[in-house]
Amino acid sequence: MKKFTLTLIAIVTLASLQVRAGDPPSKGKGDGILQKGNIIVDAYYGFPNLWTVILKAGYLDGSETSSSWGSSGPLGVKVEYMISNKMGVGLDINYATSWVQWTEAKSIYDSNTGNYVDVLYNYKVNVPRIGIMPRFYYHFLNHKNFEMYGSAAIGYRSTSFNYTSNNPDPSWESDLTTIPIGYRMAVGGRFFFTKNIGLNFECGIGGALITAGLAGKF
Repeated sequence: MKKFTLTLIAIVTLASLQVRAGDPPSKGKGDGILQKGNIIVDAYYGFPNLWTVILKAGYLDGSETSSSWGSSGPLGVKVEYMISNKMGVGLDINYATSWVQWTEAKSIYDSNTGNYVDVLYNYKVNVPRIGIMPRFYYHFLNHKNFEMYGSAAIGYRSTSFNYTSNNPDPSWESDLTTIPIGYRMAVGGRFFFTKNIGLNFECGIGGALITAGLAGKF
């Protein structure tokens, strides 16, 4: 958490220096790149996918014959409507999945031969997540081509646990449940290299630590 806080402070400081070094924004109606009534659409990809780390720690202990893991996302879209030159409301929709699979050798008793035989069992756990969260934005920097904001969101997040195996004994499946509520607190910004197209970035908790992608303003 200390490193995360220092990172946010560094981002805000660098952004402030950039604004001060550039041309000062006007004081009139055209202040900054964002204005009341604008709609901003962000498409983003986030990392790291922390659920992959959780699955590896929970299911793999080194005794496996073989194992592998992977993830996709978080991949999402955010839509924001500027209700003033500094405040906006919007919606964040995102999807991510993490999986881990492994093979174990187990000795089972064969009643036909009266001997123990080794059988290979394959296992896979897949955890897809879907989030739909309303958001509030406060834009504390709004320059001619660069802006930064603080954001808070809370809403729906579905987390599913899908188990597959050729082992007929279901006792290996973990009885895990999650509350279907998601949240996010973040600091982010957008840099526009044209009037309507730019890049977005964000650092936060409640989801991916870092997200980045494309931004469009209408």
